[in-house]
Amino acid sequence: MNQPVILCVDDEQTILESLKIELKQAFGDQCLIETAECGEEALELVEQLREDNCELPLVISDYIMPDIKGDELLKRIHQISPATLKVMLTGQTDIDAVANAIKYAKLYRYIKKPWDTEDLIGTYY
Repeated sequence: MNQPVILCVDDEQTILESLKIELKQAFGDQCLIETAECGEEALELVEQLREDNCELPLVISDYIMPDIKGDELLKRIHQISPATLKVMLTGQTDIDAVANAIKYAKLYRYIKKPWDTEDLIGTYY
C-alpha cells in the first residue's frame, strides 16, 4: 500500500519549505509531503496520485496564486478527490472566496498566515 500524501500548494517557495519541514516533523514517516508552486502543477500531481492509487488525505493551499485562485483549485481538487480534506492557508481575507470554497469544495478549514504550527498539525490529527 502506498503512503498517504499531504499536498501543499503555494507560489512562495519559502512557505512551501516551512510547511514541509513542520509537517515532516509532526508526521515523520506516516505520510509523504508533496509541494506544488501553482494550481496547474497541483492538479497534475493530484491526477498522478489518483492514477497511482495513492491516498490524498489533506491538501493545504494558498489563496492568491498566479494561475488559479485557491478556492477554484480546491473546488477542482474536490471534483477529483471528494474525500480529501481541503484547507485554505492565506494572508488575504476574502470572505467570498472562503464562502465559495466552503460551498463548492467542502472547505474543511481556513487558516490565516502566519499560522500556528499546532493549529495546522491539529487539522490532520
